[in-house]
Amino acid sequence: MLMKDNKENIRLVPELRFEEFVGDGAWKVEPLKKVFSIFQGYAFSSKDSIEKGTRWLKIADVSFQKMNHNNPSFLPDNYVTTYNKFLIKKGDYVLALTRPILNGNLKISAVDDLLHNSLLNQRVGKLVTNENATLVYYLLQTNYLIKEIEKSIAGSEPPNLSMKQIANIVISLPSNPVEQQKIAATLSSLDDLLQAETERLALLKEHKKGLLQQLFPKQGEKVPQLRFEEFVGDGDWEEKYIGEALIGESSQIAKNKLNLINNGYPIYGADGLIGYIGTFSQNYDYIAVVKDGSGVGNLFLYKKESSLLGTLTYLLSKDEKKYNLTCLYYLLQTIDFKPFVKGSGIPHIYFKDYSKLKIYLPTPQEQQKIANTLSSVDKLIETQAEKIAALKAHKKGLMQGMFPKINTL
Repeated sequence: MLMKDNKENIRLVPELRFEEFVGDGAWKVEPLKKVFSIFQGYAFSSKDSIEKGTRWLKIADVSFQKMNHNNPSFLPDNYVTTYNKFLIKKGDYVLALTRPILNGNLKISAVDDLLHNSLLNQRVGKLVTNENATLVYYLLQTNYLIKEIEKSIAGSEPPNLSMKQIANIVISLPSNPVEQQKIAATLSSLDDLLQAETERLALLKEHKKGLLQQLFPKQGEKVPQLRFEEFVGDGDWEEKYIGEALIGESSQIAKNKLNLINNGYPIYGADGLIGYIGTFSQNYDYIAVVKDGSGVGNLFLYKKESSLLGTLTYLLSKDEKKYNLTCLYYLLQTIDFKPFVKGSGIPHIYFKDYSKLKIYLPTPQEQQKIANTLSSVDKLIETQAEKIAALKAHKKGLMQGMFPKINTL
């Protein structure tokens, strides 16, 4: 709660506080320039880049609370001696200094094992502080501070962050180093748990990917690599065209004519659920295919009594007893739709084109077993994703409660 006494001294106390610090009084209030500084990297030339050497930490390597390893760059090893003061160690906190904020999140991360002993490039800053560095790292992720930083760097294109611009933004933090450490340790342990659960989700997705590759025949083959024991002697799968098993129709519902309500029948767009309406257009389970835009070819499986926007095509089984819709949904996930995408502007895909693609299908009983197996894996993935979302919500609540709100000074 924010209060001012007769001497205009600002008093700040967090809503959530560890019991042993309740009697410690208000947190101290400081401008950012007294809490930390930003050490900027060196303007290495692109001509210095080599195939292998010392890792070069660029702005593209800094993401949201994690490092990005997709496009590694390297500098000559002897640069470590020449530019020693720009050497970055594991555990250092670095932030992007150009376009540092995206969708309300700050590009800041702890340097990990892969970027240990890397050289810091220009437009990336290292956090330098005499306070608990991890506490400052989390402070910089609070909604209040992100909004204040965003306001301070607005007006230029691209927006660039420097210490001068944000020097006088006021924050609060504990005076007691032990309290700082306890907050930092609590949030760090939660982040460690989030990372572990996120890695588990990635493993589940890889497991599903492997099953998809093995439970359906490879191109040019008529039986899958992996087959349930009870179907091993059933012989080759039957060749079909997609259009023999599925009916494809385009939804005609326009987004600008929607009348969304709080409760009703779900309506879906290219990114999933967008809300609810009073009527439904589908009385059968169906596969939805994104037919245009950046997500063209993406697949969803939806239940009856729902509707789709005009950006999607819906696919229905011609005979559910012969062609298991859920099995076909997973089979379609093994198909590369790129050859069927058309359009020089907005890409689009039509059922009439990919309906002529040959597929192989087993007996209805084997289709059902495949559908059940992959559905169970998808359920595990969904449950894991929900667990991660709950942990993120818990972290957000802790962040809001453990740091005092500064509304006005």
